[in-house]
Amino acid sequence: MVMPSEDNWTITFEEKTYRIEGGCVSRYEFERNMWERIATACDIVIKGAVMLNNQIFTVGVHELDDVMTCQAYDPEKNTWISLPAPNISRAEFSVVANQGQVFVVPKYWAGDLPEKVEVYDPLQNKWMSLPDMPFEYRSPKAVSVDDKIIVYESNEEETRRYQDLDPPVYWDESARLWKVIDDSSPWYHIERYSFLDLDDCRLAKALTAKNRRPGIQWERILLD
Repeated sequence: MVMPSEDNWTITFEEKTYRIEGGCVSRYEFERNMWERIATACDIVIKGAVMLNNQIFTVGVHELDDVMTCQAYDPEKNTWISLPAPNISRAEFSVVANQGQVFVVPKYWAGDLPEKVEVYDPLQNKWMSLPDMPFEYRSPKAVSVDDKIIVYESNEEETRRYQDLDPPVYWDESARLWKVIDDSSPWYHIERYSFLDLDDCRLAKALTAKNRRPGIQWERILLD
């Protein structure tokens, strides 16, 4: 049984649901309505996980010395593969996949090189640094939306009332630089939203239908 936690990741692949937490990978068994642990990364604390090339791509740190590590788990073969670790050592970070690549974004401004994002290219099997972000966010968060990596300040609403916070940015792959999101864009206030990848649009319709009640208003966002 996997208990709820802030530091876990749920991935759906080929009609199966996986949950990654700590150093463990669990799979949800629909018929038995329970989670089953299927793999463990020894002596590793996983800090982020995404699906990449039919494998669960994980980035974490060793338990004893906090040295960063990178591994891929193949759920079909039940095997782990060691991969190159990011070049910049960080204690806390976010991991996001977009267009066949994996991005590591620093979580806190107080760490090393807070404006520097690294990207893993599976074709070259190596990590590369992107150009610096224009801002040093105090508590950045990264999401993949509309085929874009968006980084924004994730401070609570109460904090936003008393601080001037930097606007969100997105990675422009064709221009190879970070661009500031205009305040007219629906993504300018991206901190107000939560995101869930769905394979079937009917599920989204069912969710909105079941949650229509006074005080709750659903809004369709048109992507640029």
